[in-house]
Amino acid sequence: MIQLNNNYKEIANQAKATLKRFSMPLSDMEIFFYMKNYSALCFFYYLNTNKSIIKDSVFYNKKYNNIVNDIQQQINTHKIDNFLHEKQAIQDLFITPFLETMETLATFFESSFYQKNGYKPMSIYPSKNGADISLLCSFFTEQDSQMKELFLETLNNKRIFNYKEKNIIKSDGITLFNYHEGFSDVFIRKKKSTIDFLDTFVHEFGHVWDFYNLRQNFSFEESSMYAAVSDYSEVIPTLNDLKFYKYLIDNNINKDEALLGLANNIYNYSINLYNIILLSQLDDEKYKYAVENFISEEELEMYLKNQNSNFPTNFCLHKNSDIEVNFEENLTYSFGLLLGCYLLEHEEQLPLFLKNRTSYSSISKLENIGISIPEVNKAFVKTINHYFN
Repeated sequence: MIQLNNNYKEIANQAKATLKRFSMPLSDMEIFFYMKNYSALCFFYYLNTNKSIIKDSVFYNKKYNNIVNDIQQQINTHKIDNFLHEKQAIQDLFITPFLETMETLATFFESSFYQKNGYKPMSIYPSKNGADISLLCSFFTEQDSQMKELFLETLNNKRIFNYKEKNIIKSDGITLFNYHEGFSDVFIRKKKSTIDFLDTFVHEFGHVWDFYNLRQNFSFEESSMYAAVSDYSEVIPTLNDLKFYKYLIDNNINKDEALLGLANNIYNYSINLYNIILLSQLDDEKYKYAVENFISEEELEMYLKNQNSNFPTNFCLHKNSDIEVNFEENLTYSFGLLLGCYLLEHEEQLPLFLKNRTSYSSISKLENIGISIPEVNKAFVKTINHYFN
């Protein structure tokens, strides 16, 4: 059985170690990244222990906070402007595969197989004698031996923490990267040991492996910027998700549940894709308003109807009008889904992608290394049709 660490003392120790860096001469970017890291460590410690370890002299330091706010504003502005600059390319990349596959997905969700099995609780995967750990190790070994080593090292060093808080953060897993020490802290919300619970580990260790490789090949500033703001930071974890479900299906391990898990996984990612497509249909003024004010999906659809857009606004099979449109999150998970499917089909391109990934999306740069819009579209459609047609 995978043991999650309930003792958050190590998180407090890391926060204290980060504090010491503020006694050294720091650049503005270093202040930005250390403040982000310190805030996250204090936040997770508080959420899971109900105790504060914040040191006011740093956390409420006016100079530091002005630097953080200024840099964050620059990042937000850059992301908004970059999206507008790449708007047509984003539409070309996102719209075609979405429209070509959503009917296939909808038909699968309406099928007798899904109606019969899709709403049942998943069965418990055996954890006796470490069967769950063995499954993950077998999968990680098949992907990359380094991924297995990182998993076992993180597990043995008790850096996989039981994330107890249930209301503020929706995600079942989160990874924090410690660049200088060269390790990651993984926070997992404890659940029954089902296939989708194990996939949470698979996804988070995609981040761990991704960050490890960043540290080997990029500077502190480049790695930290990527971890903090990159539009591509969900590509490797999503690729891991897709590979894990493929591994289970190919090896006949809980095959039906793996297919259901894959469908739900792709559907959830597709909501992000849908929202980004809707945002790309707005005129520039409405787009900026929508991004800056976190409007609801229902409000976004209303804008498009008033704008006389002919893009279909009836995708969500399990309709939730209160879904908040989070531009940054939606864009990151959209690239994760599309490029994850592409790299699943074109694994030979992975080293080139890892070498050329950047903090902000650049479709032209992707095309320069041979990752073309038509090929990404084709790979996504092929993946959906292969499993759900």
